[in-house]
Amino acid sequence: MSEGRWVLLIASEVGGTDSVSDRAMERLCEAIHEEGYRVIRTSTPEDGLALVKSDPSFSAILLDWDLTENTQFDERAALKIIRAVRRRNSKVPIFLIADRTLVSELPLEVMKQVHEYIYLFGDTPAFIANRVDFAVVRYQDQLLPPYFRELKKYTDQGAYSWDAPGHMDGLSPILWRESAALRSWNFNCRIGFAA
Repeated sequence: MSEGRWVLLIASEVGGTDSVSDRAMERLCEAIHEEGYRVIRTSTPEDGLALVKSDPSFSAILLDWDLTENTQFDERAALKIIRAVRRRNSKVPIFLIADRTLVSELPLEVMKQVHEYIYLFGDTPAFIANRVDFAVVRYQDQLLPPYFRELKKYTDQGAYSWDAPGHMDGLSPILWRESAALRSWNFNCRIGFAA
């Protein structure tokens, strides 16, 4: 798995059944995978909490508000996971999977900590996956200091494989000579290169 391309999905629907919710969750996982992410799925709050506490490499967390703890609905299970995520990382995007009618009833603490809400039956899987990708890119952009962020962009483009933008490792004389703008300013003569 490539670094920084993991999404943790903690939801009671785990696939393999014929329920509408299960099929919707499966389509969402496929759409997120098509965006280039590996989806790690778990169906219990205990497993989700263990993964959140043990692995800081997730790019985003998708959390089902309707998690059950000990076979009964308990919203505190989802809240425990949100708190554990925020203790470890205050900026990683958390998406809460909830029904539209439940959002107005969420505790204020949850509303402050969640990045966005996912309505499985209100948006297409491709749209949701795109929102997840947008949030992850924005999150990862703020992880690095400005110089290293630009250096990473530069090397990701494959423009050149040296250690810093602007240092062309011996190509400078060629670039200076072949530049019409530089020739018109006669830079080649000033810096000692033969035209």
